[in-house]
Amino acid sequence: KNISPSAMAVAFDSINRCRYACTRFRRHAEPKKIQTQPASTKKAAEPTASESDKTVIRQALHCLNIARRAPSGFNAQPYRLLMVSSVEAKEALAKCCHGRNADRVRDSDATVLFLADREWGREMGRFGTFLGGRDTGKGKPINKWVKRKIQALVLLFSSGYPLPRFLSAPLSFLVRSIIGAIGTITRRRLLVPTLSSAETWSTK
Repeated sequence: KNISPSAMAVAFDSINRCRYACTRFRRHAEPKKIQTQPASTKKAAEPTASESDKTVIRQALHCLNIARRAPSGFNAQPYRLLMVSSVEAKEALAKCCHGRNADRVRDSDATVLFLADREWGREMGRFGTFLGGRDTGKGKPINKWVKRKIQALVLLFSSGYPLPRFLSAPLSFLVRSIIGAIGTITRRRLLVPTLSSAETWSTK
């Protein structure tokens, strides 16, 4: 059924008003604690990760499947998602977290890690295949020169050079510095892109 713009606006506003920041999670199943020592001699128990609710995990996967279709720069999606839900994996991840974040990881049913792809340029072949199936809007396929231009722009904007870190980091800094200097010298009369690191590109 067709939904009117006003009804969509009301629904979107309702969703926004119902949002809240969740700082603690109710455990799905508390681990059983066996009293083997008297209270006076027993050491303080180390925090342990809780069991995860499989229903919540399925719902989270469904939400991620929807979210991954959200548009990104050049439709590149330069990131990877890693969901942590097992007791062992949550405990291992919690040890890498600071402060109360460790408890949130242990208590939540699942934690999703967004991993920046610093070497996104490795996917250029796949991205070129994707562009090959597009058209210019006039019924004509994109020619190879336009495709190469788009691929070069993606590589420039993302700083995802498929090189070792000790080479890609200074190269990215050098390119961004040159572009920034051109904008400063021309006093912004010449339109130049604002470049960012691979991590910032993935966050966007």
